[in-house]
Amino acid sequence: MDIYVTKDGIDTVSFLNQYEIGETKVDNLELMPFSEIMAIYEKMMTIQNADVLTDKRGSGEDVGAPMEARTYRIDRIVFGYSRIYDPQTGDSAGLLVPVWDFFGEYENDFGEGEKTGGTLVREEYNSFLTINAVDGTVVNRESGY
Repeated sequence: MDIYVTKDGIDTVSFLNQYEIGETKVDNLELMPFSEIMAIYEKMMTIQNADVLTDKRGSGEDVGAPMEARTYRIDRIVFGYSRIYDPQTGDSAGLLVPVWDFFGEYENDFGEGEKTGGTLVREEYNSFLTINAVDGTVVNRESGY
């Protein structure tokens, strides 16, 4: 729900992406131990960010020098829910699954002491990684699965 407020009061109210709540598919799910979630996080953050450190100058994809490193600082881990698409019904329906989201900031290192201007890039509302708390799969929040 988006509510826009001006100095004169409420200007606009929008209620988007309304969902019809369906039936419960599974009661009393057993969640993975958090230690296993953390092991998945450590492995998948490396895999998910491998392309950031790849030199693409030879292929013409990137004219700048590649980063030597990207340092993530996770300062908030949130247990919540994410909607994933049900492949049998397309994007008109989905399942609400329990997930762990990892939030924080990162800093790029381009070598020779050249970083992102000495400042950190903060991702307050965008999860760096979302992990299904039941089966440990990584959920892409943009694509919905």
